[in-house]
Amino acid sequence: MRCACWCLIVAVMLLLACAATQAQSVLVPCYEASVAKQALAQVPKGKEDKLILIINVASGPWSKRDASYGEQVMKARTKGVKLAFYIDAMAGEDYSPVIYRNGDSYQAEPVAAARDKTALEIRNERSAWVAFYGAPNAWFIDDVRPRHTQLFAELAAWRDKIILNPGTGFVPPASLATCIVVIHESETGWPRTVSRWEAGHWGQCAVIGLSLNAASSVVFTQSTAGVACRYASPLSDAQGAYNKLTPYFGGLFP
Repeated sequence: MRCACWCLIVAVMLLLACAATQAQSVLVPCYEASVAKQALAQVPKGKEDKLILIINVASGPWSKRDASYGEQVMKARTKGVKLAFYIDAMAGEDYSPVIYRNGDSYQAEPVAAARDKTALEIRNERSAWVAFYGAPNAWFIDDVRPRHTQLFAELAAWRDKIILNPGTGFVPPASLATCIVVIHESETGWPRTVSRWEAGHWGQCAVIGLSLNAASSVVFTQSTAGVACRYASPLSDAQGAYNKLTPYFGGLFP
């Protein structure tokens, strides 16, 4: 019995060691082009392929190419840094505008009342991103809800790498079984007990920790070893966590 216990302990230690050394990426939300510029300048040498920039011009691509973002997108590709283009699953004043397509041109229309975007609206937004900046390495889909069955079917048809941000507990549909899921994005509540799906798909999870201090940032780094992607900031969302590059940036790389 004692031998069996020691074998189990050793096995767990080996598993944790593997998780800690597993290749993982740093996911940087770029709500300002300057954040992308800073991240590209500060990414550790040899870690360029472990950096993913979430390009978010105006809660989406807006209606035309942004020169500042365009410059950083080109530089990222030159350096081998990955790009994820932002699409909000929701339309509304607190979410994002709707992108309409007219031939080769696009128009961004604000929406007052919150609602789910249709599959066609999501498709138009994808087309606008690609038209303005070329194809990304992944798509970052924000404000995902379990009821978004049309969205899931649309995303599955793309056959692209998908990162879903549900903002709460979530199990992706079978059609998106290999996607990455942001399982935490908050100022509080991490570390926490993970769900069965999260435990079984740790390498598909992403964690974003906000309002971290020196002590909690160490705990954050240790507790997120082995996840697909992570990001951390000493600022809250309201303080502009996504408008400035985190001072923890270099330490987030494995």
